[in-house]
Amino acid sequence: MFNVTFISQSEKKGIKRVQAVLDRYAIRISDNTWNTDITQEGLKVVYETLKKITTKQVAVCCYKKTKGNMVLFWSLGKTIQ
Repeated sequence: MFNVTFISQSEKKGIKRVQAVLDRYAIRISDNTWNTDITQEGLKVVYETLKKITTKQVAVCCYKKTKGNMVLFWSLGKTIQ
């Protein structure tokens, strides 16, 4: 079981697409941030679902929390800076 945080910097239509997916799997803690405890299999489902909707307007990062640190687990779409 992982505690993960998803951060989205999507634009235009990508915002609504990402929100629809992540709202199904995680609790929204701000406009573009979600947090949840999730299994490896569940995380794979989220990744594959987001991968299907990824366009130039989508940018999502997944951070895994470990001992007080947040480590980038994966990212999809355009580069978030």
